[in-house]
Amino acid sequence: GGRFGGTIEAVWSRALSRPQPVIAFAHRGGMAHRPANTLAAFLNAKAMGARAVETDAYLTRDGVAVLDHDGDVWVNGAMRRISDVDRADLPRHIPSIEDYYAAVGTDLDISIDVNGAAGPALIRAAQATGATSKMWLCHGSEQRLATFRDLDKDVHLVLSRDIRGENLRLLVRRLAQTGIEVLNLKEDSIDLRTASICHRQGIKLFGWNAHDARRVARLSWHGVDGMYGDDVGILLGTIAAKGRELA
Repeated sequence: GGRFGGTIEAVWSRALSRPQPVIAFAHRGGMAHRPANTLAAFLNAKAMGARAVETDAYLTRDGVAVLDHDGDVWVNGAMRRISDVDRADLPRHIPSIEDYYAAVGTDLDISIDVNGAAGPALIRAAQATGATSKMWLCHGSEQRLATFRDLDKDVHLVLSRDIRGENLRLLVRRLAQTGIEVLNLKEDSIDLRTASICHRQGIKLFGWNAHDARRVARLSWHGVDGMYGDDVGILLGTIAAKGRELA
């Protein structure tokens, strides 16, 4: 087992001897409980004890960053892209990032999948509320993430993509060099080797699709630093049962 610094059991033992707090993101605000990406969902997740939420963002035609998953909306009987619609014409249930901060506050971490040109508007909103250190911006492009770092030194950057076929060691080394702090992977592609390689370079590892207790337990066992799940109760309860603290 020398290639990765010991046997799998040894790697696990070292990880458990230094357990780090884990960030538990309520996916789409905890869509198992309330309509996804709504203020009601975010507020309910907070009331249930979540310290972090997740959402997606798009930029409207008139330059407002709004929180929605698909980016398609019904407007006047037709399906349209959010980027082709002004903020005032969107359905009322879709909040802007400013609406989010006004309703939920700034004490939760918020992870945002950035779509289109929404990044700068999200960062400006976080800067206006003093919440950049609580914002985690996710994108599949290292180059796009680097442009976010140019706009703010405190916002967290997350590479979120399928990395099958890539050299993990080279990728993680590149992330460390460019200031991208986190690698976010689907739950079933994470193992102890992946966690070890990330952590040796100072890169955090997040896992998404943690929607049931088995997946949450598996990610906890593998020492991830953050995870995304639909059910806030299962997410928080299973993490606690596995002896991990919440960040």
